[in-house]
Amino acid sequence: MKRKIIVLFLFIASVAWISAQDLFTETFLGKLGLPQNKIEQILDIQSTSRDQIKEAALEMNIFKAQLEKILYNVNPDMGKVKKLLESSLKYRLQSELAAIEARVKIRQIMGEKDWDRMLQMKKRLNRINKAQPQQERKNTHGK
Repeated sequence: MKRKIIVLFLFIASVAWISAQDLFTETFLGKLGLPQNKIEQILDIQSTSRDQIKEAALEMNIFKAQLEKILYNVNPDMGKVKKLLESSLKYRLQSELAAIEARVKIRQIMGEKDWDRMLQMKKRLNRINKAQPQQERKNTHGK
C-alpha cells in the first residue's frame, strides 16, 4: 500500500514539474538582442505549448480526482488504482512532449550562440534571485 501512495505522490509531483517549463518574456528575449520576428515566433511557440500543457494538466486533474475517490476507501481496489495511473500516463507524456518540442523549436529559432547566451543569462538571474532573499533576511534581522 505504501508503494501505491508513493506512486500517487510521484504522479502529483510530475504535474507540478510539467507546468514549470521555461517561459520567456518579450523583454527578456529583447535583452538577448533577438530580432522581433524571432521573438514573435518564440512567443507563439510558448503559447501553443502552454495551451497543450494546460489541457493535459486538466485531464490529469480528472485522473487525480478519480484516484482520490478510489483511495478514500479504506480498502481501495488496487487493480483500479493501477489502471487509472496507467491511463493517466498518456497525458503526462503529452504534456512533457509539448514542453520538449517547444524547447527544441525555440533553440532552433535562437540558434546555438543565442541559446548559450540565454542559458548564461538565466543562470545569472537565478543566482541574483537566490541572493536577494538572503540579503533581505539579513536586512530585516538587523533592524
